[in-house]
Amino acid sequence: MKFNVAVVDPQGYPYTHFLYYFCKLLCYGLESLGHDCVISRNSLEPGRMTIIVGGHLLQSADQVDAIARAGPYIVLQTEVIKHGMIGEWNNQNQFRATYVPLLQRAYRVWEVIPHQVPLLAQIGVDAQLLLGGYHPALEEVRHKKEKDIDFLFFGSVTPHRREQLQRLQQRGHRLVVVFDEDLIFRNDLIARTKVNLCLRTSTALNHLPWGRICDLLNNRSLVVAEQCLEQDWLQHCFAWAPTESWVDLCEQTLLRPDREHVAAEYCERFRQMPFTDRLASVLEGI
Repeated sequence: MKFNVAVVDPQGYPYTHFLYYFCKLLCYGLESLGHDCVISRNSLEPGRMTIIVGGHLLQSADQVDAIARAGPYIVLQTEVIKHGMIGEWNNQNQFRATYVPLLQRAYRVWEVIPHQVPLLAQIGVDAQLLLGGYHPALEEVRHKKEKDIDFLFFGSVTPHRREQLQRLQQRGHRLVVVFDEDLIFRNDLIARTKVNLCLRTSTALNHLPWGRICDLLNNRSLVVAEQCLEQDWLQHCFAWAPTESWVDLCEQTLLRPDREHVAAEYCERFRQMPFTDRLASVLEGI
C-alpha cells in the first residue's frame, strides 16, 4: 500500500521540528512492513493514504474539508487534550471547529498518549493506541570516544523545565540546552553528551514525552527522566526520579563509574521493543 506522512507546518511556526521524529518513525516503520511511503510538508499526494501529523495546527474547517475530499486519511494524535483545548494554549474555538472534525472524519486515529483513548471516545473518536519502539533506520548518531558535555536538554524550555535545569546547572556541571538546532548539529551534541535529560512540560502536562526518549534510546544514549504519567511501558529503558529528586539522580548518574555499561543495557532493552510490531497491529484491516 502507498502512504504519505504529511506534517502540518504553518509558516513561521517554530515547533514543527519536534514532530519530525514521528514522521520518520512512521515512514521507516511502514517501509519495513513492505509499504511504499513518502514524507511531505502541507501536501496531499494523489494515490496515497495520507497520515496527518500535527493536525492540531490546522486553522480552518476549509482545510479539513480539503483533506477529507482528497480521500480517506489517518491522524496521528500527538498532543495533550485538556479542558476542550490542546495543551494549555487557550484554543478552544479552533479545537472545536477544526481539530475535532478532523479527528471525527478520519478513517483512523492513532493516539500516542494512553489515557487519552477514552477521552477521544467521549467526542466520538474511536482511537487506537500507538506507542514507540526501536527501528534501525533511526540510528543516526555516532558517539564520540571522549565526551565533553555532561548534560544535554533539547526542546522548548517551559517555566517548569527552566526551574529544574537551573537547579542542575547550579551543581557546576556542563549543561547544554538547545531549542531548534538543525539535526546535524543536534546529533553532534548528543554524540558528545554523557547524560541526556527529559522533563515534563509542566506540573499539569505530565505525560511521558516518549518521542524524545525513544529517539535517544534508538541512538544508544543514556536518559535521565523526570517521573511522568503512564511511563510503565518504557521505564525499564531509562533512569527516572520524582521531581524533587530528579537533579540528584542526574548527578548520581553522571558520576557512576559504570555509566557506559548502564547506557548499553538500557538501549539493549529498548532494541527488544520493535516499533514494527506495534505499527503492524494498528494497520490491521486497512
